Amino acid sequence: MEMKPTPDLERKRKQHERTKLVFKIVGPILLVAGIALFVAGAILKCTEDYFFLCFIGIPCIFFGGTFTMLGYRRETATYMKNETTPVLNEAAQDLRPSMETFADTIKGTRVCPHCGAKADPDARFCDHCGKELIRVCPKCQEKNDADATYCKNCGTKLGKEE
Repeated sequence: MEMKPTPDLERKRKQHERTKLVFKIVGPILLVAGIALFVAGAILKCTEDYFFLCFIGIPCIFFGGTFTMLGYRRETATYMKNETTPVLNEAAQDLRPSMETFADTIKGTRVCPHCGAKADPDARFCDHCGKELIRVCPKCQEKNDADATYCKNCGTKLGKEE
């Protein structure tokens, strides 16, 4: 069931739209007038009679820029959203495999370093490719990763993978 806006809410929305329209019209006019006054005052500063135009132009530039930004705020936000969303989606797709591997590590799931298949945490060999997941140190019986060259416990060089 869709709710209808109350008359007060509808009145405020219309007032808001009118205010935005005023900002969209008055803002650029003030901005252009302020730039014109500032430039005129700077060019004509040789004669001190017109230098005050710079001081009138500066607030006009400020208020004109502010009104313009307020008037076009929704359009600017929509444009930025439309430009940013595809970039974020692409970054998320690029990061997904790394994040899945990280999540699997936290959950205790192992990933075969040879083929990338998921394996049980206690498995010694990969179910998918059959290669070794764990190397056991011949000296201290410590379990090491399959791609380890030396034992993480005693430092003994581990045998070559078969």
